Amino acid sequence: MCIRDRYQRRVHGMAENIANYLSKRRLTAAELFCEITSQQEVSVEGKSVTVDVIEAEKFYRLLKEIGIAKDKKPILSEFLAFSKDHPNIFIAKKVLKLIEYVKNKDHDGNNEGK
Repeated sequence: MCIRDRYQRRVHGMAENIANYLSKRRLTAAELFCEITSQQEVSVEGKSVTVDVIEAEKFYRLLKEIGIAKDKKPILSEFLAFSKDHPNIFIAKKVLKLIEYVKNKDHDGNNEGK
């Protein structure tokens, strides 16, 4: 198995754990992360844009509190980070999309045989 495949499996596994947590509690990813999401102004191609962000430390603290992660998962940080220059800031939209994608994919996959 190549490094990229292992990386994707670990990212998917973490997202799957979060999606399962949400499904059991009938929550959306947005509801789970709303308390730790904030707005930050960033410069993109010379334009100033306000985006919703999640600080990595708060993200991992929340995952630890709900029993999903025991420690930081740097491989997940690499995937969710705003940029290589800002590895401790996640774009909230990216986090939510990943989790909702996995949640919907798993839900659709569970209904295929029925």
